[in-house]
Amino acid sequence: MKKGFTIIEIVVSIALVLLITTFVVYKVADMSNKSKVEIYNNKIKLALIKAKEYGYDNLDKLSSNCNGITIGDLIRMDYLAEEENGAIYDPRTNENMNNTWICVIYENNEVKTYLRDEG
Repeated sequence: MKKGFTIIEIVVSIALVLLITTFVVYKVADMSNKSKVEIYNNKIKLALIKAKEYGYDNLDKLSSNCNGITIGDLIRMDYLAEEENGAIYDPRTNENMNNTWICVIYENNEVKTYLRDEG
């Protein structure tokens, strides 16, 4: 009786290892992308909260129209903390988010904020 593996057993084993590795790599990459989107969304939520805080601090400057402020403005006025080099970065693309516009409006005795479309 011979000892060892046949060529078919080796090929099947290698194929299974490659298949499992591919699945694991795909899942890890997917989890990484989802976490980057979640971090981005949290940064935007924080910027909107801080823009609302800015609005309440500056009610005399607001109207019911869009009063634009950027994330960079919020950093310069110490409402937001910079990450590095005076900026906040999008974790999905590593691009600077300082020019992201936020509308701050005052209506019905309430400050409201939302992201302003750049287009």
